[in-house]
Amino acid sequence: MAPACNTLFFFLFFTFPLSIFSAASIHFHHPLDPLTLQELDQVRTIITASHHNLTFHYVGLDEPDKSIVVSWLAHRTTAKTPPRRALVIARLNHQTHQFIVDLSTHSIVSDEIYSGSGFPMLTFEEQTAANSLALTHAPFRASVGRRGLKMEEIVGLSYTVGWYGEEGTSRRIVKVMFCYLDGTVNLYMRPIEGITVTVDLDEMKVIAYHDRLMVPVPKADGTDFRESKQKPPFGPRLKGITVVQPEGPSFTIHGHQISWANWDFHLAFDMRAGPIISVASIYDVEKKEQRRVLYRGYISELFVPYMDLTEEWYFRTFFDAGEYGFGLCAMPLQPLTDCPENAVFMDGYVTGQNGTPVNMTNVFCIFERYAGDIMWRHTEAEIPGKLVSVFSRLISDITESRPEVSLVVRMVSAVGNYDYIIDWEFLQSGSIKLSVGSSGVLEVRGTAYTHVDQIHEEVYGTLLADNTLGAYHDHFLTYHLDLDVDGDTNSFVKSNLRKTLVSGNRSPRRSYWTVVSETAKRESDAKIQLGLKPAELLVVNPNKRTKVGNYVGYRLIPGSVVGPLLTDDDYSQRRGAFTRYNVWITPYNKSEKWVGGLYTDQSRGDDTLAQWSLRDREIENKDIVMWYTMGFHHVPYQEDFPLMPTISGGFELRPSNFFDSNPVLKVKPPRQVKWPNDPEKRDVLKWLSSNKHNESFPRRAKVVVRAGGETRELVVDLATNSITSEHVYRGHGYPPFTYQELYQASQLPKKDPRFKNSILRRGLNLSEVSCIPLTVGWFGELVAKRALKIASFYRGGTVNIYARPIGGISILIDVETMQIIEYIDRFKTVVPPAKGSDYQSTKQKPSSFPCNETERGFTMEGHKVRWGNWMFHVGFNARAGVIISTASVYDAKQKRFRRVLYRGHVSETFVPYMDPTSEWYFRTFMDMGEYGFGRSADTLEPLADCPGNAVYMDGYMAGADGRPQKVDRAICIFERHSGDVAWRHTEIGVPGRTIRRVEPEVNLVVRMVATVGNYDYVLDWEFQQSGSIKVGVGLTGVLEMKATSYTNTDQIRKDVFGTLLADDIVAVNHDHFLTYYLDLDVDGMDNSFIKAKLGTRKTTSVGIKSPRKSYWSVVKKMAKTEAEGRIRLGSKPAELLVVNTNKKTKTGNYVGYRLIAGQPVYSLLSDDDYPQIRVAYTKYQMWVTAYNKSERWAGGFYADRSRGDDELAVWSNRNRSIANKDVVVWYTVGFHHIPYQEDYPAMPTLHDGFQLRPANFFERNPLLR
Repeated sequence: MAPACNTLFFFLFFTFPLSIFSAASIHFHHPLDPLTLQELDQVRTIITASHHNLTFHYVGLDEPDKSIVVSWLAHRTTAKTPPRRALVIARLNHQTHQFIVDLSTHSIVSDEIYSGSGFPMLTFEEQTAANSLALTHAPFRASVGRRGLKMEEIVGLSYTVGWYGEEGTSRRIVKVMFCYLDGTVNLYMRPIEGITVTVDLDEMKVIAYHDRLMVPVPKADGTDFRESKQKPPFGPRLKGITVVQPEGPSFTIHGHQISWANWDFHLAFDMRAGPIISVASIYDVEKKEQRRVLYRGYISELFVPYMDLTEEWYFRTFFDAGEYGFGLCAMPLQPLTDCPENAVFMDGYVTGQNGTPVNMTNVFCIFERYAGDIMWRHTEAEIPGKLVSVFSRLISDITESRPEVSLVVRMVSAVGNYDYIIDWEFLQSGSIKLSVGSSGVLEVRGTAYTHVDQIHEEVYGTLLADNTLGAYHDHFLTYHLDLDVDGDTNSFVKSNLRKTLVSGNRSPRRSYWTVVSETAKRESDAKIQLGLKPAELLVVNPNKRTKVGNYVGYRLIPGSVVGPLLTDDDYSQRRGAFTRYNVWITPYNKSEKWVGGLYTDQSRGDDTLAQWSLRDREIENKDIVMWYTMGFHHVPYQEDFPLMPTISGGFELRPSNFFDSNPVLKVKPPRQVKWPNDPEKRDVLKWLSSNKHNESFPRRAKVVVRAGGETRELVVDLATNSITSEHVYRGHGYPPFTYQELYQASQLPKKDPRFKNSILRRGLNLSEVSCIPLTVGWFGELVAKRALKIASFYRGGTVNIYARPIGGISILIDVETMQIIEYIDRFKTVVPPAKGSDYQSTKQKPSSFPCNETERGFTMEGHKVRWGNWMFHVGFNARAGVIISTASVYDAKQKRFRRVLYRGHVSETFVPYMDPTSEWYFRTFMDMGEYGFGRSADTLEPLADCPGNAVYMDGYMAGADGRPQKVDRAICIFERHSGDVAWRHTEIGVPGRTIRRVEPEVNLVVRMVATVGNYDYVLDWEFQQSGSIKVGVGLTGVLEMKATSYTNTDQIRKDVFGTLLADDIVAVNHDHFLTYYLDLDVDGMDNSFIKAKLGTRKTTSVGIKSPRKSYWSVVKKMAKTEAEGRIRLGSKPAELLVVNTNKKTKTGNYVGYRLIAGQPVYSLLSDDDYPQIRVAYTKYQMWVTAYNKSERWAGGFYADRSRGDDELAVWSNRNRSIANKDVVVWYTVGFHHIPYQEDYPAMPTLHDGFQLRPANFFERNPLLR
């Protein structure tokens, strides 16, 4: 929201670096270029020559018809630039005029008077005038005197009033509310409640005044966010970090056209929308042509309804773009804080109320981002002669990895109290990531309360400090995305993931999921509420296909799913009805740009996206527009006071069969730029809190061995050099396979005459065959041997063995005897060709790339890491891989480290494939329990897997013979400076001053990569100074594929359980479920789990008299037993918190952490399917259980061939008490993976994860110190 933004602080001089900007831009006009300073002045001259005493509310480019622009782009060297026209919205004599001005003829070609409901955007000047008028109103001055306040310390703020069913013609009015300075510049933290002054903007006079009640004005102490006003104690200071590009940036700017890597797009500034990305196209190196992706994209509206129904608050339901102007509120970006050192800046232009052009300096920054992420990687460990022995461990010398370097376009809009950080990020893979960071200060309400125990009524928010309530509210940002996927005639396809039951005895599997695609024919078919059922949403070109026959397309990968909770008949929701669905598809219409209507102020919902879509027009094989709404339900916490750490959300547009194969396979690697067995938890905590850190802690090891056909568990005391415990495990399941067992099994078929004969019949060379051992799962057998099945692949010209499967051969091996016990050669099919499957780089000279340079800002003592305000332990385990333990964060206020996480790691990874045929049905892998994430840990490649400032740790584990094996560079630790903003605010309400403070985001990342067969998992733990921990999963590597005789999709007449990627290759549909073990100790060991549900409440049902008809409120329920701690996300909005009910903040809130989930994904297999029985825990995304030292592996300790009788779902059925107990959170990150051609032959990295964020853990925002 809202009340004011300033355009008068932008008269600063700025020159662009000549190396980036072309001099030709002085004379060159792109048809979509924004109006220049000279053109804006020309518009003012033309209109004021015939119309006097009018006010300008919007001046922008009247863009040419799309067909004209597309034609010009196709013939730009010879075509004449279309005539330049301006759209002007102005007020004259209480009427709204809409002008079209032709700049080439210097004339007004259209002057229409708008007579409908709603008004244009407010101007800054009229808001200032209304504020000043209210401050001089005699009744107001009397009210100030009664409160004992100083007039000179009061600031007025103009608020739009919305519409609440009033009939007839409305007056253009604002309500002026007031805040108090006197000791702070953070005026929003000191509201003067109870006083409302209503001002008619056209008449500029006060038409109503109310002084309803008196409550204390919140204190100024602790509210100022300026660095100079912060008082000790302070948190630790990080060492310097910067971004260096010694050869300069890799992008060029010609006027408003930007070229970078394989991308070309146009960037414009609009005083309503802010940044507009147009005519984005990507170069296809195989087709040697630039291919269209996005004609035009921008934020169409930002809807911010507050949930407070009191007299001074009910109307605060803002439309920030349509009422105040997202571009009009843009702020000059600060080098090194808003944007990194390698950024280049661009200006924008708007008009003042009298039509005078205003230069807004540094309104955009453009920079290349290198945050240490991985574009794609794979290690191929199955090729004979390519393995080398390091510390008794065989590792591959074939590893290819590419660092992720992207291009970011950024703008910051400070709309009143909120600062929105808008990013468009272009990736070389063809993806466009769009993100919004929300920072700034909350809008708070004054209250008499100083502690939550005093509250016995609905207060519509959170008590943040003495006399200060943070109101509940929403943010809904709706994007206009005119996708032109390889042309402007597109269709919208919803690919539903549907559970399919297996009938009869055709497979031991009982279910799988398949893809059922629906092409929307009309607008009514394309209204999508996300989170209800799993589906992929694509825009495809039905007139263009890949070589193998798939429609070229782009898919939408949403972020967190948020929808409105207001009732449909609420007046605010009628105006914001476009938020009812997350996705809408409409036919292109030049006039349909603003989802809330062109005239949004006091609009009545009769000119919105929801209304346009009621026409139910045809959208199949048409020029269509996608509208996507992302959002945040904002329940304030004390860390948001007095200024909020940035919270981010977003979505991705990702190519999906747009290319014939992975477009970044040939990206050149950038050139280097230089610059054991657990002790008892209580014993560990006692040792940590004592002064005995120099004394060695008793060290013990847990050892699992196979001997005489039995699984034996031993505990070894390293101090006494003795075995203290030994017993035989007699349950179901087996321990992970050793590398020696897997290697021996892979060699057996090559010695078998039957296999040799099968290979000979297929005309293949045995020396080019690789045999891969696969676990076999459990499918109801009463007795299950330790066994492996062998899948065969043919190298023959490629190192990507998974791209050349040999179909039809099935070999079962008894691992104990190491003998083949079943051999089947069921059918023969074509082996896919090697051409195009290799992913190794050429030896061409690489280019330079941005490099994060830093003095190391963290220290390592053994496995203990200290950085910023964090201290934690990094361990390595053969099964889990990286383990984070005893993580605590320093509280500068309390002058001590406070516990957050006792132990965290991936507990299990379940990967079921959806092919029920004989050679595939058993491929339902549990990668950690069967193979081991730590055993699969890969040696990290400097400058590819990790940035140049990374520090590395080795890992150690035991081999099959018990001898130690070393994993070189198993873990890397580095500081990440990605150009993000930790928090920011611009305060323009203080008379005569603009106060701005920005802090760049610098985080610490701990990374490990596990290569389990064909997949490479990039596992990140990212620590933030705000107290948050972000846990990320990157999915890359190569797909598991099967051979087929098909070369084009037109040949396929039955379910192939996947996608045809290339000649004779089908990649099978599958899932990835990574379940994390999170033993949270929030400020102590005894914690509770709270589900804070956000529920719709009708005002009539709760007896509240208000013009509003609904709001949402928070109902908190503390889980008493484990049955109440099972959560399936995506169905209903809720905040998920782990709190310490024994500790409260000063205002009485429980200290806690909340889990901010990623995409809600859960298993679609039937409950009686054997793989699902083994991993029943994947039916819920979150579980909370009582701590038990033996319960660490979600799929059971012995996962190979397990039967589901020792896993998380079984433990939870004990239904133990979890209120005020030592509890463990289990959270599952999931991916439903429908393969696309861009995933071949190696996959661009796909990301997801979650965040642990403090929730009233601190008394205030810890970043201020």
